[in-house]
Amino acid sequence: MTSRILNCVVPLCMLALTSAAFGQIKWAEENPEFSIQAEDASFNFKLNVQNTSDRDIQITKVTASCGCTLAAAEPSLVHPGDIATINGIYKPGNRTGMNFVTVTVSGRFDSNSSKLGGSVEKSDFASSVKIKFNIAQSVSIKPGILMWRKDAAPIAKHVSIVTKGQSTIRIADIKLNDELYSYELINETASGSFKIVVSPISTQSFSRETVSFQVVNDSGKARTYYVQLIVR
Repeated sequence: MTSRILNCVVPLCMLALTSAAFGQIKWAEENPEFSIQAEDASFNFKLNVQNTSDRDIQITKVTASCGCTLAAAEPSLVHPGDIATINGIYKPGNRTGMNFVTVTVSGRFDSNSSKLGGSVEKSDFASSVKIKFNIAQSVSIKPGILMWRKDAAPIAKHVSIVTKGQSTIRIADIKLNDELYSYELINETASGSFKIVVSPISTQSFSRETVSFQVVNDSGKARTYYVQLIVR
């Protein structure tokens, strides 16, 4: 009977120790939020985490829930009461709107004596924070698909590119399969918007292609967009 009781108590003690470790790492912001532009190829951010325990901590790893984010801690050894900075890089890719990434800091508490006296063994810790990235798109692009029926008349259809707010843009590097489609770029100067007019050479065969183009904002930053072209 005694052996069974001990086998149950030891895991509970370990769980209590781990839970206490979680409470000794504090993020400066519990719900960090950053606003970026869709044309930004990457965005650098900083987060602070404080050692609120009475022991040194060694940060051994910083991970993110998405491959779009890389992060590292500086310094990796954090004394009681001190703060480590998490330096991160977020790459939005083709994402827009609200996007969330969880960053996790992992490590161990040092085995040195605590301020309370006595020897303290090493224990691992991990603490996470969810970051909100608000990716603002400077343009509205509609529709996302241009479609023609097989054997129908190869009439011209267009993609509208309309600026949001007061931003000024230009369209560059338009690419499509010119053996199957032709295009014309129309600059509607009065409204600051554009149209890419696309016409299939023929609709006698099924096809699935894309037209790609870059939207360059007034800061010179560019983002590539894609619209599907389908004959079915």
